[in-house]
Amino acid sequence: PTPTPTPTPTPIPPPSSNLSGQDIGAVGVAGSTSRSSGGTYTLSGSGADIWNTSDSFHYAHRALAGDGEIVARVIGVGNANTWAKAGVMIRETLTPGSKHAMMVLTPGNGAAFQRRTTTGGASTHTSGGAATAPLWVKLVRSGNTFSAYRSADGATWTLIGTETIAMAGNVYVGLAVTSHNNSVAVQATFDNLSIGSAGVPPPPTGYFEIVARHSNKCLDVSGGSTANGSVIIQWDCHGGANQQWQRVAVGGGYERLVAPHSGKVLDVSASSTANGARVHQQEFVGGANQQWLLESLGGGYYKILARHSGKALDVSGVSQANGAIVHQWDYVGGANQQWLLRAIP
Repeated sequence: PTPTPTPTPTPIPPPSSNLSGQDIGAVGVAGSTSRSSGGTYTLSGSGADIWNTSDSFHYAHRALAGDGEIVARVIGVGNANTWAKAGVMIRETLTPGSKHAMMVLTPGNGAAFQRRTTTGGASTHTSGGAATAPLWVKLVRSGNTFSAYRSADGATWTLIGTETIAMAGNVYVGLAVTSHNNSVAVQATFDNLSIGSAGVPPPPTGYFEIVARHSNKCLDVSGGSTANGSVIIQWDCHGGANQQWQRVAVGGGYERLVAPHSGKVLDVSASSTANGARVHQQEFVGGANQQWLLESLGGGYYKILARHSGKALDVSGVSQANGAIVHQWDYVGGANQQWLLRAIP
């Protein structure tokens, strides 16, 4: 029989950081920042440019202390000018002439790594090559070294450039857009935002059983299959390779969970954001539906959240039966959403 669905709870936002939007410099049209329940940011901004010795643009930001990184996918940017810009930024202050580093996408001139190394000083540009939306961009701070990257899939990254900037320890990190035409505003949209410490330790090495708290059963690739699309279930723990998982960092605190018997990863089917969407194994292609945030609940237990949806790994219907389907669901704190990671000697 079909397990009873988990009761529908009040949705919670996905695990990305909320940002505060404001205009920087003399903008002709006031900008705005909005965020959807699914975590997509839409920025509207005017401004002459982010360039030369002073900037005018819209910035959605939060504070960052010390080393860190920001990753986002630029879904699109309006074309008021071929040099309109949308991307990720780390900025020392919120004044127009501040030191900063940014990795951006433009409508007509590809990707670029831009920076200003002294307050009120000239700006510098390194071409990131031809590119169109959607494009993943990343900026990493390690001490006074800033590194900019681009990616087609969020998994394989190309370094565009590095720069030494003597920036304060407490800075601002976030999303930026300028129309490069101060009389109009353009919209830029972003998803897959991740802001975190570049010094986050890597996941533990080795293999783990992932055990449901309510049933004490293991996360299991059904039948030991090695095929794409093989369903994930719970089953009595027996030590088989189809119940073993390897944690591999993908950046921003997220991980892929790899089944060693197949080399495939835990994946939410069709990138669905719906409650009840099936979880199966699939070849890793870098999708956000294949990336997971493991948040400690104490006592060795974790909630396991899908990056694309913010929903939790969940045993359907709180079932204790062998073969019960594992899917994604809004996190409500149930024991069927809590998982013990047990190292395999």
